[in-house]
Order: sequence, then C-alpha cells, then structure tokens
Amino acid sequence: MKILLAAVTLAMVCMACAGTTPYVYQRTYLPGESYRYKMVRTYHENGEFKRAEVAESIHVVPADGAPRERIHFASLTKRTDQGTEDLSEEIGKFPEYEVTLAQVDNPKALSLPDIKGWDMGVVGPVTDLHTFLVAISPQVGSDKVTLPGATHVQPEPVRGNWANGDSIPVGEDCIQISVELVELTGDSVVYETRFLPPAAACLEPLKPWMEDSVVEGSPNNFQQQMAMGPMAAAMWGREEFTVRSTVRRSDGLILRATMDNPLTLRLKVACDQNLDDCKHEMPMTIRRELTLELVQ
Repeated sequence: MKILLAAVTLAMVCMACAGTTPYVYQRTYLPGESYRYKMVRTYHENGEFKRAEVAESIHVVPADGAPRERIHFASLTKRTDQGTEDLSEEIGKFPEYEVTLAQVDNPKALSLPDIKGWDMGVVGPVTDLHTFLVAISPQVGSDKVTLPGATHVQPEPVRGNWANGDSIPVGEDCIQISVELVELTGDSVVYETRFLPPAAACLEPLKPWMEDSVVEGSPNNFQQQMAMGPMAAAMWGREEFTVRSTVRRSDGLILRATMDNPLTLRLKVACDQNLDDCKHEMPMTIRRELTLELVQ
C-alpha cells in the first residue's frame, strides 16, 4: 500500500513538474513519415448559416532527411442549404507544395503557396491551413513562450495578401500577432495565438470612403475587392481571429486546433470596376469557425 501511494505521489509530482519545466517549441521531422489532417470550415453571414466545408490534406516528410513537409489536398466537400457539392477533383489539382516549421534560416520557409488564378472557393482550405501552421511557428514567437501564462507580441504588424489576380483583385489585411502558452502537460502543449487589429492603421485604403473606422475605436485592418463580371464589389472593416492549438511535445506536431474568425464590415455592391460608382452599401458580419484534427 505504501509503495502504491508513493508511486501515485511521484506521478502527481511529475505531472506538476511538466507544467513548470520550460518547454521550447521545436518541430522535428522523421524522414518518410506521413499523416493527414481533417479541416472543417463553417461560414455564417449576418448571423445566418451559409456553408460548411470539409477538407483533407496529406502531409509527407521527404526521405532525404530535410526538415520539411510536402502538402497535397486530397478531398473537399461543401454543404449548403441547397445540397452537397464534391470539389475533390478541383482542389486535387492544386500543386503539391512544401513548408517547414523547423527553425531554418529561410524567410520563405513558411510562405503561402502561389494561389494566383485559383478560385478562392476551392483553395480557401489552403490559406486556412497556412494560418494554422503559422499560428504555432517560431515566426510568430512560439519558441519564445516557454511556461504557462507567457506571452510574446510581435514587434511589428504583419500584412497578409490573398489576392488571386482574378476574382479577388485586392485582398489584404494587417494584423498584430501575439502568442501565449496556455497549458503544458507531459505530452502536449496548448498555444493561443491572437491576430488582432493593430493600434494604428497600417493599410492604405483602396478608396477614401474606406478610411472611417467601421468599428469605433479600432482601425480598419481588412479590405477586399471582388470582380463580378463587368461589375465589382468591395468590403472593408475589422477582422480578428484566434487560433487555439494543441501540439505534441515530442515533435511539435499539431494534434488539433480551432480558429474563430469574426469580421465586422461594410459592403458596397453593384460598383464599376474602379469602385468609383457603387449603387448600394450595407453593413455585413462574417463569422468563420474552423477545426483542424490529426486523423492519421
């Protein structure tokens, strides 16, 4: 009985130590390993459900020992109130690409792959997967938070660009990134990464009428122009998103993650292509909720 109690006490002490021993994030890759992720994306507009998508990506580490992963999307289905659409063939045509979460001296090691010319309705999972990877990367300071409660704030805002040269001639945001180590156990680490509007505006508005803040007290940090045949539309305003990731301590692999992405915007439609003459303007809210789960 005393031996059993001693063993239980030792296990409890070890569990407590796991939360107080500093952990430095490091992604290590095993040559030849492969795994899959399932991503679920739900989209609400002005409080109403619009669509839900399920995508699956395949990740393979090359056998040459280089610390990187090759990513290919294997499937995509989209559900709306009108039914379900299989877009697996379309997303399967997106070229395989490589990224790395290892600390390497390469500023493009975690660059977004080229999406120019691609339909955003198809390659949206590519950009969202990229966000999940960035959220736990050393590029945002995950290696600088080593104990629960520690937070690192990037010194400068980061500008994102998802323009595809076709249906979205302009798509950009400006984000202040911070990452917090929330929980540390013997097997896993939980990070919360926040992408918030910066204190001061850092986007050049497409048009002067985009300058006034959509949300009082917060600079506009999101703008997008959409081509619609001979016409165009534009939306602008405040965007933020929070990613909560559970990572395996042994190798830095994401086990599961969630993303909450609300946007408070203004929308102008029935515009000419230069956005000089728009027929209608209205408020708009978007909320995207995503999950990412390791399935193999």
